[in-house]
Amino acid sequence: VMAVERTFMTAAGVGELVLDGSCLGLKDEYNINTIIWPAGFTPHVQDGVVQVRNGAGRVIAQVGDEIAGGGGYYEGGIGECSGEVFRVYGIKVLPDVEVHFPKQDGFLDTRPKHVRFIGELVLNETCLEVENAIRVRSGSHILGPMLLIWPSAFELSIEDGAAMIVDSTERVVAQVGDKVRFSACSVPYGWSVKHGGLEGIRHFCEGSYWAVGDDFRAAEAQ
Repeated sequence: VMAVERTFMTAAGVGELVLDGSCLGLKDEYNINTIIWPAGFTPHVQDGVVQVRNGAGRVIAQVGDEIAGGGGYYEGGIGECSGEVFRVYGIKVLPDVEVHFPKQDGFLDTRPKHVRFIGELVLNETCLEVENAIRVRSGSHILGPMLLIWPSAFELSIEDGAAMIVDSTERVVAQVGDKVRFSACSVPYGWSVKHGGLEGIRHFCEGSYWAVGDDFRAAEAQ
């Protein structure tokens, strides 16, 4: 690797781990890049599938996995391996997680969200919901899960299999499993479909529909 010209030393590689001839490569949307692995990483074949193990012998990825790693790109191939070279400094397998994340449009943004709740943020199959919800002022419970419709400024982030909610500053405000506090208003079914992004997911997600306010946070957050 020291003999090839370095073109980009600090980069993030994301793509599918593939076997290109006899070469393990990172296949992205443009091409297949030959991977140079950290010291101690070795290939193994298990039940006909090529795996990569780290120095402790643990399988960290196998052909067909979606992977991401930090490293550097180099020009030119190595031996039988053509194309650019990607030298990996750290790598992880991207989780195959699907989470529905319906968002409010401008119509629901104007709905007042005066009722405050505390409950547990859960992932029921592909649906983000709050269970065991209690109205803060009255102490009364909500029967069944609350299906959340999110403010436009909030986004979903998934890292190492954990679903997290981030705000407009990209700060994590809560993740699945947290006890959360938030304000919300109940949304009729028809409105939730038309104005809450439920058009394609209403057959997968059940519960009462609630438009969440911008104050959604983990309960222990300040």
